[in-house]
Amino acid sequence: MAVENEVKVCVDSFSDVRKRLVRIKAKHVLTVRERNILYDTGAGELRREDMGLRLRDEVGADDMSFRRVTLTVKGPTMKGVMKRRGEFEVRASCFKGAHELLCAIGFHKALVYEKVREMWALGKTEVCLDTLPFGLYVEIEGEEKDVFSTAKGMGFVRAQFITLNYFDLARKAGVRGDILFDSAAGGV
Repeated sequence: MAVENEVKVCVDSFSDVRKRLVRIKAKHVLTVRERNILYDTGAGELRREDMGLRLRDEVGADDMSFRRVTLTVKGPTMKGVMKRRGEFEVRASCFKGAHELLCAIGFHKALVYEKVREMWALGKTEVCLDTLPFGLYVEIEGEEKDVFSTAKGMGFVRAQFITLNYFDLARKAGVRGDILFDSAAGGV
């Protein structure tokens, strides 16, 4: 199981963030629209154990031919300054089929959330500019030392680091139910 190391920082705008990324020689990789479904058992066992099961559908915003479907299992969060947790990821060929499979084996849709993700790379570190219906976040993921040095290079300090996931951030912002750009959007 790989270990995910990440921090988030809430920002008012991405304008200055993009300038900082260019200054530290990060490269824009891709911008995608994401639809994420979080699953749980009927009894809420995954959430209770601080685990996650997510199906993500990414469609290119710059390149409409880009499509990626990823199934991710996340282990419990480890304590620390940054969010650290074990993670398994596999690619799936069909979002709808993967959703139906998960439901067929007893998992239930717990939450749907959407975001636009602008991905940047700096060596092995990934910096994502995430637009969600309730806010703008910079997410920095990579090896622990690289996350800290990238954050510092971008002008962020540890006091700004957020280790909550988007579900908990939405609830903290008062958002209830699914987190969608178009509240009329439904389906899988």
